[in-house]
Amino acid sequence: MKLRRDTSRNLVTCGTLPAKLLVTVAVLFLAVPTAEAVDWSATSVITERAEVDDNIGVDVDSDGEVYGSSTSVSLDVKATTQRSTLNVSGGFNLNEFAGPGADSDLDSFSQNAGGNLQIRGPRSTFGLTSSFSRQNTTFSEFEDTGVNNGATDRISYSVGGNVSVNVNRSNRLTVSAGFDAVDFGRPVDRLTPFQNIETSAAWITNLTENTDFEVRGTAGFLRRDDLEDTRNETFSVTGRLTTDVTSYLTVFGSGGVNLIHSTETPIAGMRQSDTRVGTLFDVGFDYQVGVANVGVSFSQSVSPSATDGLRENRSVNANLSHRINTISSVSLSAIYSMQTSTSSEGSDRTFARISPTYSVQLSRYWHFGLGYEFRFQDGDDGSGKSNKVFGTLSRKFVLLP
Repeated sequence: MKLRRDTSRNLVTCGTLPAKLLVTVAVLFLAVPTAEAVDWSATSVITERAEVDDNIGVDVDSDGEVYGSSTSVSLDVKATTQRSTLNVSGGFNLNEFAGPGADSDLDSFSQNAGGNLQIRGPRSTFGLTSSFSRQNTTFSEFEDTGVNNGATDRISYSVGGNVSVNVNRSNRLTVSAGFDAVDFGRPVDRLTPFQNIETSAAWITNLTENTDFEVRGTAGFLRRDDLEDTRNETFSVTGRLTTDVTSYLTVFGSGGVNLIHSTETPIAGMRQSDTRVGTLFDVGFDYQVGVANVGVSFSQSVSPSATDGLRENRSVNANLSHRINTISSVSLSAIYSMQTSTSSEGSDRTFARISPTYSVQLSRYWHFGLGYEFRFQDGDDGSGKSNKVFGTLSRKFVLLP
């Protein structure tokens, strides 16, 4: 019989730590001596969304169509001076579903809050960020996990900082560090709470007027609160080249290696360790001419997974946008991803999504959107597909000009 660790203490921490981080961000901003006045702005957006999905869980055997509606409210407050900017945002989202394929697990209520502080100097920029979110929903919407059965609260919070220094006209140094964690209200399938710490440093140089080269080193530590107390230490080195071939076409490519050292301690057994070396790359282009933009990229990565050890991911992403006129536009996004687990208990998965949308500005503050989304998933349990049609209507409110 397996025993599961108590995560109730983590849930309490998740709820209080983000508030302290946001207060810290505000205090740092107010502590910055400024001789100039502060410019304040505040906006709020309310969005109503309606959708119909014939297989919302992308299950092998669909239970039928699902009709859903959601209400979203967001608030964004910004304070700007000549040398610094503080941005605080938050909101909530309420989803309700009905129909033959709906159950109570689909209904959800989520909240989020975040803060961002930037301080600009003559040759350097300092940044501090923090965020918190609590989402109650089924995991069919969590493409990063591949888990689509059961429902729970997913609680996420993070804090990070970065410094960028212009060494001279052609070279720039950036250093960043961050901590993020995810907890769950109750266990679902393979999902377990985890904490992740990551630091990185990059040197960016202008080889020519149109070409930049970046060398980046990253170190990370991820710990999962599972029965085996799994820990992963990751070290990677990558290089990235970006060049403007023409005024319309930008081509980029990056490549590197990462070393991942994993350790775990079974309930009854000696501590085990494993070291793997993986390859990383990301190549693509961005083409923009007039009112149209096309972007395509192909990437591969190997990284620790929050569900089942290490996971190798290969994906193709494509985006197309076209502005029809001053008030309307169309866009198309697509992704094809193949995920392979290195764990014997893990699962392999293929996922694809394509979504065309149309949007129009009805007036200065009213916006309408209409779209379609096709999703396909093929895993160890079989394959499933989903067709969704949705429409959105939003209203923007300017609270402070």
